Order: sequence, then structure tokens, then C-alpha cells
Amino acid sequence: EQGFLRGTLRAMARQRRLAQATLQEPLVLRGLQDGRLQLIDPLHGQTIDLDSFGPSNKAVFAGLHRATP
Repeated sequence: EQGFLRGTLRAMARQRRLAQATLQEPLVLRGLQDGRLQLIDPLHGQTIDLDSFGPSNKAVFAGLHRATP
């Protein structure tokens, strides 16, 4: 059920481990005014446009975005 979510987060964590960066710095889930969602790693400046993975995969992250204050 959460395969896309887990896979995406694991890929970003792997990039941090390869760079020997901390895993404690949070990732940023940003909603843009046009409705797109981005997952950002501020340590590396890496941005993943979640819309490019289709509406069902984007919806997994959209649920998290709505749940955050």
C-alpha cells in the first residue's frame, strides 16, 4: 500500500548515506499554488516533483501534506 512512499523516502535516505550526511534533518513536503507537490531534501537541494509519478502516487503524499499543520 505504501510502496511508493517507502521507496521514495528510502531513495532520498540512500542519497544522504552516500554523501555521509545526517538522516536527522527533515525532508520538506511543499505544496505549490498550482496544486503540484514537491518533496525537497534541503541538505542536497534535491527536489522531486511528485506529480510526475501520476495521480495515485501523488495522492499518497497529498494525504501527508493535508495532515501537517
